Amino acid sequence: MNKQEIINNLNLQYSLRRSAAQERSYANLLRARKNPNFASLELQVRELSFEIGKLQSQDNQKEAYAKRVQIAALKVKMGDELAKMHMNKYDITPNYQCKICNDTGRVKGGYCECYKRELYQALLDASGSKKQLADFADFEDNISLNEEQNKQRKQIKSIFEKWVKDYPNVKTKTFVIQGGTGVGKTFLTECLANEMIKKGYLVSFISAFGLNNNFLKYHSTFDSSKQTYFEVLTEPELLVIDDLGTEPLLQNVTTNYLTALLSDRLDAGKATIITTNLEPKEILSRYEERVFSRLENKDTSKMFKLIGDDLRLKRK
Repeated sequence: MNKQEIINNLNLQYSLRRSAAQERSYANLLRARKNPNFASLELQVRELSFEIGKLQSQDNQKEAYAKRVQIAALKVKMGDELAKMHMNKYDITPNYQCKICNDTGRVKGGYCECYKRELYQALLDASGSKKQLADFADFEDNISLNEEQNKQRKQIKSIFEKWVKDYPNVKTKTFVIQGGTGVGKTFLTECLANEMIKKGYLVSFISAFGLNNNFLKYHSTFDSSKQTYFEVLTEPELLVIDDLGTEPLLQNVTTNYLTALLSDRLDAGKATIITTNLEPKEILSRYEERVFSRLENKDTSKMFKLIGDDLRLKRK
């Protein structure tokens, strides 16, 4: 599902939610109107409201106020009639989930906070992440006894925070974070991805093994579904490829399609983050110059090397 489909689906949910609230209240109102006393009181309220409108246009505030007092008294009686039918005034007015936007998702000046929260969750669900993502708010400056490791992590955090603030007006489109197991690659990547999702961008996580499987399906498919295997990789504004180098190298598949994917995403101005245990020279040897040149291009890419302790042990 692409970003526009996610938004369209969310808009549909809001429309159905609002309609359901209105339909429930209207059904209750129709039931209440079968009570002659309630129907008569409701008619009197409507007539008085119409008269108030005319009086206000004539700037006759005193008489308008008197009629409002009459309406208030009539509404008390309407409440009594509703109680006889085991209802109250809230049953005949739409009970919207969000009292701020009345389930429209919109408020003056933009989207309602409820809509932003639901869009974030929808984008998070679509990202492929199996868990709640790490957040920069959870970043611990001095989690390691290795001062160089702490310094590196803080530098990358600072670069990532500025980058996501400036996106899409950024030069760097590809990040490669290299380092051993548990040094903090995934944590920093998730933090950046989380910020992108908060800003309303579509993010997708995929392991190098899963990426390779997509390439193989694309390579071996010859019907109308073929393009979908590549589109799911080119559609997101941010693609996270985890553990590059752990996948098997498939002849005429892995390197060829990884080259094409990186090129397509760069041409489209979309961002890619790659985590790997491989050293730069190992990336060059494994994927050849075509891939390596796109990852180490100083105009569009940044490579980081994280050293130090296994931080996962320290978080337990």
